[in-house]
Amino acid sequence: MTKRIILFFVMIFAVNGFSGGYIGGEWYPWWDGTAEGREECLYWDCTVSFRRLEIVVTGIRDIDEDYMELEYSSFKAFVYNSENAYSIEEWPLENGRPIIEINKKALFTWLRNNSKELKFTNNYWEDELGNIIDGVEPIEIQFNRGKSAVEMIETTPDASKIFILDHPVG
Repeated sequence: MTKRIILFFVMIFAVNGFSGGYIGGEWYPWWDGTAEGREECLYWDCTVSFRRLEIVVTGIRDIDEDYMELEYSSFKAFVYNSENAYSIEEWPLENGRPIIEINKKALFTWLRNNSKELKFTNNYWEDELGNIIDGVEPIEIQFNRGKSAVEMIETTPDASKIFILDHPVG
């Protein structure tokens, strides 16, 4: 039994690149396992910024007049100032997958600059929370920080959301 547990943790660390861990019994998905990183997660903001996000969008949901949630079939997020990248399978969320929210201006600017459109399929469905998602034909989008009105691609400390914004927060 002990060998199975050790093998399980070795496999998790190999896939996640030693990303995440428990501090005081609480899961910190972006903790790098160092003492300095532990202090950052406990007392400051333990998040990750990305330089690029590649995503296949399959639906959208309006949150309010400025933001939407993107429904997706796959994504790959490339860590800022690093060679590390995360896909759905490697995302350090304990359960489920992250919600991806985008500022509408950033999305519409990307679509315009790349001569693309969201083509609605007239299909819709409910997510786990009962929100209605409007289906679109799958479209591959690549958001690059600093281009097409995208100034930030960042996560929440618990890795439950990825934000794509047209302005820095702060």
